[in-house]
Order: sequence, then structure tokens, then C-alpha cells
Amino acid sequence: GKSVTVFFTVTTDGRARDCSVARSSVDAQATVLVCPLVVRKIRFNPAKRADGTPYEARYGYKVDFRER
Repeated sequence: GKSVTVFFTVTTDGRARDCSVARSSVDAQATVLVCPLVVRKIRFNPAKRADGTPYEARYGYKVDFRER
């Protein structure tokens, strides 16, 4: 299938920032939409230390596209 892999930082409040595309097998128009959508729409559980304190961490995410 076709996909876009992005890397980003998840902040302590669960939002993504500093998103960048690492790999893409879809057209350029679809590729440029992925990071803005990840940053605006998706919320994550932040990483937490042993004492439960959240901290910023870098993650990767693969978005799979289905053909219609």
C-alpha cells in the first residue's frame, strides 16, 4: 500500500509539533497534507517518567492510504 511516515515531537499536553516527512510513497499533494493534519487534529498520550511527570519525546507515525 501507499503511506507517509512522519516524525514529530509530542509535547507534555499531548500535541504534536516539529513534524517532518521521513518517507512517502504517495503524490506530493497528499504528502504535504499529512504533517498539518497530525499537528492540528491528532492528540497523543505524552511520555511519562517513572513518577508520572510528562515529558516531550520524539515519535514516528506511519499514515497508510487506501486506494478507492
